[in-house]
Amino acid sequence: MRTIYKNIVLAALAFSALACTKEDDFASSYLSDPNAVHITAQVGTNEVTGGFTRSNPLGTAEEQAKFNSGDAIAVTADGQDAVTYTFDGTAWTPESGKYLKWESSNMNFIAWYPVGKNNSSATNFSVPTEYTEDNTIADADYMVYTGTNSNTEGNSISLTMVRKMVRIVIEPTLNEQFPSNEYSISGIKVHANTSGYYVGNLQTGTIEVTALEQNGVYYALLAPTTADDNRTFLTVTVTDGTNSQNLTVKGIPATVAGNSYEYTLTVGKTVATVGTPTVKNWNGGTIGEGEAKVVSCNLPEGKTFNLAILKELDDNPGVKAIKFVANLSADEMNSAKSFTEPTYIMPSNSKYRIIDAIGTNPKTLEICTDAEVFMFNSSCYRMFTGGGSIFTNWDYITTIDFGNCVNTSNVESMTEMFYCSGLTSLDLSSFNTSNVTSMKFMFYWSPKLTSIDLSSFNTSNVNDMSYMFQRCSKLSSLNLAGEFKFIDNVNVKGMFSSTGSLVNIKVNEDGYKYLKDKDTSKGNDAQYVKPDGTPWT
Repeated sequence: MRTIYKNIVLAALAFSALACTKEDDFASSYLSDPNAVHITAQVGTNEVTGGFTRSNPLGTAEEQAKFNSGDAIAVTADGQDAVTYTFDGTAWTPESGKYLKWESSNMNFIAWYPVGKNNSSATNFSVPTEYTEDNTIADADYMVYTGTNSNTEGNSISLTMVRKMVRIVIEPTLNEQFPSNEYSISGIKVHANTSGYYVGNLQTGTIEVTALEQNGVYYALLAPTTADDNRTFLTVTVTDGTNSQNLTVKGIPATVAGNSYEYTLTVGKTVATVGTPTVKNWNGGTIGEGEAKVVSCNLPEGKTFNLAILKELDDNPGVKAIKFVANLSADEMNSAKSFTEPTYIMPSNSKYRIIDAIGTNPKTLEICTDAEVFMFNSSCYRMFTGGGSIFTNWDYITTIDFGNCVNTSNVESMTEMFYCSGLTSLDLSSFNTSNVTSMKFMFYWSPKLTSIDLSSFNTSNVNDMSYMFQRCSKLSSLNLAGEFKFIDNVNVKGMFSSTGSLVNIKVNEDGYKYLKDKDTSKGNDAQYVKPDGTPWT
């Protein structure tokens, strides 16, 4: 019997040694292969305080910024099979037996988190309907990366993961109607009108999500929702230990991916009410103490916004300017007008007012809110667009004043954003474009703009700038220096076509090197110049 046992032990040891040998051989092969792809990852920022959080969504700012041992990301490149890379506390290592390889100097990468949870893929994700513990929250922190990378940094690439989910935080209190020692809140369900993503698009569908309770605060992750004042948002269960009752809060809010919405919930015997949420940027993994509170007015996607404003322009002829105004008092909001509903839905905390022409100031439509900032939707497609060949009242607008009260940090598409034939000037210095991937046709058919300064734009994720300034026929100067970059293989086809008045295009050295040999159809004698205005040679 001892002999048999001894042989079993020896066989087990031999098998273990063989397995270790195979693992060691694979690790050696991966580390020594000059074509092996190596990765690092973070959420929405290149700062040290960023970090792929796997969500730690309940943690402090420091905890959310840390990488967790065991985090896994699926990565694919140019048709290669997806490979799971796992963080071991020091580095990201591919699954045993395979890894991505550089097949050309530039490749298109796609990555996603989580791996193997909630039907996740690069384009698909299903929102869970119950959060029972920390790991269920972590497994719902859906993130995606898409971008072109080169093997110039020792074959290493950095994946800036973009959050596709919304965090809801609810801090409830029972009011004085309840004897404090007899009643308690035993559960909160959050209702949504989206159920996840399919083929990259938000999926509409009514779901009810059981929030996770931690120290009296409730947490849930959702796909971005659209505003619906007539639908239940929260169901709150109050119990005395024996009996329970449910109270509901109506009004599903509009939410934006990558944001955290923190609500105070006051529960009475017959009614429960929520206050205006505190909205924080959740994309950088820095939610926590010390972060400024920003209460936002969440605007709808670009085309919906455009139609809502066009309705008011049609009803108020002669308007030539648009202005965003935040932090209005209650009296000012009461005196302003509500946007036309229900045809075009605007946020409930937004109104408008018409300011008649005074002196040199044109008749203006002011878009107003009592919040601190207007939060733009991820899609700004045709947001400030006229009718093109079919003239509309948008084409009378000459100026748009963003007033330093807009937040564009969640915008991914600025396609055809300012396709507006009447614009004569634009100040976009307050725009945050760090998550924008498309600026295609952004200023198409804006024939009255004479100068555009985009030197403050962060274009590190923009992969399409095609026809960006096409038909800006009076554009004489263009500043694409400063933070404006051209990533590898960004599409610049026809970028400057039909810009016959264009004289100078300011670009950084890397921009000059990228553009000088491209067929960008820049008009006539336009030349690329340095940020100081002297020509590149």
